[in-house]
Amino acid sequence: MNYKLTYYLIGIAVALLIVNLSVDLFSNNNDEKDNAVGEYSVRAIDSVFSAVLESHGIEESWVSKKKLKISGEDSVRYKIIVRLPEDLPIPLILRDLEYAIENDITSFVSEEKKIFGETELRVYSNEKLKLLADIVPDSKLKREQNNLAFVFYELEPGDSEFTEILNMPYRFAVGFIPSEESKSAADSIKKYDKDYVVILNDDISSDYRIKTRSHKKVIDNAINKIVTDFSKSIFYLIDVKSKLYNSPVYNYVEERFKKRGVKLKRISDFILLDDEDKNELLSRFKYYCEDKSGARTKIFLITSDNFWVIKSEFDKYRKKGYRIVPAI
Repeated sequence: MNYKLTYYLIGIAVALLIVNLSVDLFSNNNDEKDNAVGEYSVRAIDSVFSAVLESHGIEESWVSKKKLKISGEDSVRYKIIVRLPEDLPIPLILRDLEYAIENDITSFVSEEKKIFGETELRVYSNEKLKLLADIVPDSKLKREQNNLAFVFYELEPGDSEFTEILNMPYRFAVGFIPSEESKSAADSIKKYDKDYVVILNDDISSDYRIKTRSHKKVIDNAINKIVTDFSKSIFYLIDVKSKLYNSPVYNYVEERFKKRGVKLKRISDFILLDDEDKNELLSRFKYYCEDKSGARTKIFLITSDNFWVIKSEFDKYRKKGYRIVPAI
């Protein structure tokens, strides 16, 4: 009886060992399949190429197809003709296409320069031609996109966020509330090829504060000091929620600024991106970027924190041909 039990247990152990080996072998085979490099189809390459063109703002009407038959190549049935606006360098298209197919180590992009700036593009996968395209610069084409301008507020002169915004390669504007500290920052900002605007609200320092209950002479002196010390401001913004804007003397203040050649603009006249919800912030940013009604230059008022939230979308719009312009 004990012998039978022993043989029975040994049989079970052997069976379990065989099962484990089978599972390991099956898993290894699956891993090898997962790691195997697949060959891109013509349709897949075509889809990738179309996505690259779309990401650069290339309109469908600028792309056409010409049927052809290449000896020895059974997969390619047509050549894609892409007319490219002159402001979009061909190497950018090639770079993004190469990046998009880099997961397939058998795929590569070749190019051949032709006359009149035309480039023939070939994409191979597993040594088979999968895409043939001619990219032709066309001076008549233009990506008709909105211009985008940015005014940053609530930046503290001297902190890391302030420095990071100044070092970006765009002509942004920075909003300064009059104070001795902001005056020093305003004097030095031009070397970064940036602009600044003056923001009039309830946080103006005592040295520049326009005291609404003071004599007109005192008000005039405060206005003169602001205009003199911030003479290179591209414009002035007034906070419609401030005590100054809602005071009985505001019309007089506005007139005195106007006499000094300064027109006060309301913050509410600009696109204020101050949403706390990130999804709502992104949604509003994309809406105004793509809005073709009204002015074609959209001026956004934004904090640095919210700018980093929209930065990825900002980069996408830049790639599509949206221009970053001064907020003048």
